[in-house]
Amino acid sequence: LVYPNPAKSQETVNINLPSMQEEGSFNISISDMYGSIWISENRIESNGQGIQLQGNLNPGLYLISIQ
Repeated sequence: LVYPNPAKSQETVNINLPSMQEEGSFNISISDMYGSIWISENRIESNGQGIQLQGNLNPGLYLISIQ
């Protein structure tokens, strides 16, 4: 779940992840439709925590990738 959608400039974007069986690390990245990466962070998951991203994104469509 990603909210708010749409987000306003400099607004915190919240991403709620489903619980994982065990704690692990992952990378989250946000890129625009041209392939430019705006945010790339390594995180450690601990049972369904939410992620808050504070970014200075321009208006447009973005792809969120979690690996």
